[in-house]
Amino acid sequence: MVRTKKRVSGGGPLIDLGVHRIDLAMWLMKNPEPVSVSGTTHSLIGIPRARTLKKPFDVEDFATGFIRFANGASLVLEMSWAGHQEQAEIMSTTVMGTRGTLVHRNEGGGYDFVGEYFSEINGHKIQGLVSAPRAIIPSPFKDMVQAVIHNRQPLAGPEDGIRMQRILDGLYRSAKLKREVRI
Repeated sequence: MVRTKKRVSGGGPLIDLGVHRIDLAMWLMKNPEPVSVSGTTHSLIGIPRARTLKKPFDVEDFATGFIRFANGASLVLEMSWAGHQEQAEIMSTTVMGTRGTLVHRNEGGGYDFVGEYFSEINGHKIQGLVSAPRAIIPSPFKDMVQAVIHNRQPLAGPEDGIRMQRILDGLYRSAKLKREVRI
């Protein structure tokens, strides 16, 4: 009889949390086409903690990544489940462009869009808050139902899911090979 190692999860914070942050950042960037990725994964805190608690743990607890896009844009990622940090859960997305920066932090359970922007007008630095209550942000579930009912394309189509999976697979492959990979 051949015994196989039972996996606890399909991945760590990259696939569990990172997928949503990558998706948000790409949406804010108007979904550029990814061309290459470079990633690293580490399990230096989670596995020792799990052993102490006699619990299974077979995924990374920290991941970083860099994504290059066909339009020249880039995306930098950092995800962790087991870092030594002030708050247990810190999730944010920062988009920097030629005309300003937008920082989104999870608030209100993570579903309200609350952001802070920074820009410059005529040499004067400006900043402020932007927010959108949950009620005006399109619900992916409601959108999918409406797309089926009205026979139209949903806001997020299958090509978006395929693009995301190519990015995640590429980041894990890059971490294993210890080099940048084309996707």
